[in-house]
Amino acid sequence: MTSSARATGAGLLAILIWSTSIGVTRLMEEKLGLFTYCSVLYLGSGCFLATLDGFRKRDAFHSFRVAPRFALFCGVPFVLYALGYNIACLLPARELLPQVALANYLWPALILLLSVPILGNRARWLPLLAGTALALGGLFVSICKPGFFRLALAEWPAFSLMLGSALLWALYSNLAKLLNRPGTPNAVALFQLCAGAAFVAFRFFSGEDSAWDWSLTPYLAYAIFFLSGLGYFFWEIGMKDGDQILLGSVSYGIPVTSTLFTCLVLGQSLTLPLLAGCALVVIGATVSRKGVSARAAPE
Repeated sequence: MTSSARATGAGLLAILIWSTSIGVTRLMEEKLGLFTYCSVLYLGSGCFLATLDGFRKRDAFHSFRVAPRFALFCGVPFVLYALGYNIACLLPARELLPQVALANYLWPALILLLSVPILGNRARWLPLLAGTALALGGLFVSICKPGFFRLALAEWPAFSLMLGSALLWALYSNLAKLLNRPGTPNAVALFQLCAGAAFVAFRFFSGEDSAWDWSLTPYLAYAIFFLSGLGYFFWEIGMKDGDQILLGSVSYGIPVTSTLFTCLVLGQSLTLPLLAGCALVVIGATVSRKGVSARAAPE
């Protein structure tokens, strides 16, 4: 198996892990508090990934030997994404969370859209823009239920934050590919620790109260080691060294699997508009994929 195929496989594992993200994140934020949970999550996963990378490279500080340019242009979008995504998971009422989550899952289409100006990928604008419009339409269709549209309008900050987070994640993924150089370390541990420090600061100034429940231990361990640990670690490997277009394409199925898991964990019912919205987001991303091809290699 080639190194590119292994990197692509790592990215596929990240996609599978992230299908469980929304439900677990909301559950833990409700129990522990937003800033408390995210502080422990990102600091714990950052330490875990730095240790993992240190063992792999036999250099305890390997994760921190990042070029300043890479750290700045990839680190800032990553930290802002973490802030926006986690806040958006707690803002809406439980019954609206699956719809808000769909805004986050516009990131596969946005990765493809931004790959044109950032990576120089070739675009066929009709399918690319039509696919993006279909995906956005799926978000609208998901709230077309009696009483839901007015509720959704009241929750516009959550939708805006989640959509902004999707855009930031697409930006980060493309910049990680653009700025990658041979020997560039996996910088996710550094970015996780920066995000954790930001959440610690927010917790300090917010005065948030939280209480520990030992029944949450399995969820917290899963979140640290998989959702925010290996998930991000595998994704950066995939984006830097794998088939970025293939990973963007496979990730189209996340809205469906994530919606099913979120509704199961939070006890929400699957509605026809929600399922139709999921389908449109998937179809839109698939159509967008037809509009992007990799940049031709230099002769």
